Amino acid sequence: MPEVWVPYGEVEASLRLKHENYDDTVEPLKIDGYTEEIKDVFYYITDGKKTSIELLQKGFMSLKPFNFKKGGETIIDGALVKIPENIEKTIIICAARLDPLYGFFGPHSILLSLLGLEGEVLSRKENDVKTVNGPSANFAIRILEETKPYAICYFGGVTQRVLMGPAAEVFKRIQEAFLKNTVKQKRRRFIVASAGGYPYDDTLFETLVSAYNLLPFIDDDGEIILVAECQGGLGDEGLRRLTLGLSSNSLASQILSKLKKRAHLSLVSSIPNTLTGRLGISGYSSLTEAFEFIESQNSWKLKAWIVKESATLYSGKQQW
Repeated sequence: MPEVWVPYGEVEASLRLKHENYDDTVEPLKIDGYTEEIKDVFYYITDGKKTSIELLQKGFMSLKPFNFKKGGETIIDGALVKIPENIEKTIIICAARLDPLYGFFGPHSILLSLLGLEGEVLSRKENDVKTVNGPSANFAIRILEETKPYAICYFGGVTQRVLMGPAAEVFKRIQEAFLKNTVKQKRRRFIVASAGGYPYDDTLFETLVSAYNLLPFIDDDGEIILVAECQGGLGDEGLRRLTLGLSSNSLASQILSKLKKRAHLSLVSSIPNTLTGRLGISGYSSLTEAFEFIESQNSWKLKAWIVKESATLYSGKQQW
C-alpha cells in the first residue's frame, strides 16, 4: 500500500492508498542552486514572505528599503521605461513560481510592477505560445538587463533551490529550469495536489494561483483535492466578496471560476469549511478524509495523480 507525503505549510500531510487507486507522483521542480557574489548593494525589495525576510536578515542586515526615485528614461522594446535611481544597487528577494500574468514569478515580476509595466506585459502575452519564453519574457529580460539589479530567488522554503546573483542571470536560470522540467500533458480524472507548502500555500489566493497550473491536466468533471494550509486566510478581497455573495473579478476569483467549470474542488486547509463552502469548495480537515470521501463516491475506482508542488507544474502551454 503506497504512502505519499505532500507539503502542507511548513510540514507535510500523508496519505495511504491502495495500488489500484494510485496513478503516479510528480516531484517538485528540479533546479541547481546558483551563487554569484553580490557586491555594492545598499537597498532591498522583497515579496514580504517570511522566508524572504529571513534571507535578508541572514546576509544583508545593513541594507535599507528601496525608495523609488525617478532617474532617467529609455525606450525598451517600444515601451517608455522610467529607470529608478539606485536600482542597480538593489537586491530583489522573492519566491519563484509559475504565474498567470508574468509566466513565472521572479525578480522581473516585482520590478515590472514597481515600474507600472503590467500593461506592457499583458500586451505582449496575446501571441505567447509558451508561458515562460514568449514575447513578454523577452521584454522582462530586457528590463532586467537595462536596470541591472541583483536577486535572490528560491523555491519553497529555504532549501538548496536558491539562486543568487545578477537578476538577469537568475531569471534565465529559472526560465531554463521550467523549460527542462516541462510535464507532458495528459488529462486525469483525479488529482491530489499540494501547492508546494509555504510560501505557495500561505493564503487561498496563493493556493489558487498554484492550482491554475492543474488546468491542462484535469478531465472535464474531474476531481481535485488541493492540499494547502492557508494560514493567512483568503488573502484576496475578491474572494472575501464571493463569501459574502457579492461579485468579483479579481485574479483569484477568475482562477476559481475556471477550475470549478472543469472540476469539483476539495480543499484540505485550516480555513473553516463553512467559508470554503461559500466559495463552492468542499472543505476538509485531513487529506485522508477528503480522499476517502471522493473515492467512496466513485466506487473506489479513481486513480490519484499526486502533485507535490503545483506552484511549479509547467505544461508548456499558455492557458490564460
